[in-house]
Amino acid sequence: MKRLKTIFLLTLTATLLTACSSSDDESDLSGVERSLVGCWQAVEQYNNNHQYPIEGIQVLVFKSDRTLSFYKDGQLQYETQFWAKPVKDYDCYYLFDQPDEDYPVANFSRTFEVTENQLTICESGCFMVSETVYQRIPSLKDAK
Repeated sequence: MKRLKTIFLLTLTATLLTACSSSDDESDLSGVERSLVGCWQAVEQYNNNHQYPIEGIQVLVFKSDRTLSFYKDGQLQYETQFWAKPVKDYDCYYLFDQPDEDYPVANFSRTFEVTENQLTICESGCFMVSETVYQRIPSLKDAK
């Protein structure tokens, strides 16, 4: 009986150790992609250099599995994947939804820059440039 108990405990321990492998494995992410992981609340928004009020509480959640979730007023609006590539001759990065995207040949681009606890995302198209500044927050429930 004691031997069965020992085998059971060893099996249970092995199962728990393998079952609890980190879902936050960031080994697939570059350094700049790892700096995105977390929750970010929109604090400023500009369109063509004019500041506009932010509608509701907007939060981006970047996860280490490359999931990017957008929440508005606590409700999930959409989810996608994310990848980052450096912008040549600039101190920022392109933010892509697909790993094989290439903005230089597209009509639209999305760039970002992370400094400390601030994330700035700039989207540009034919006649529009918008910039949203986000502040890092501990979690989605901390959005105010």
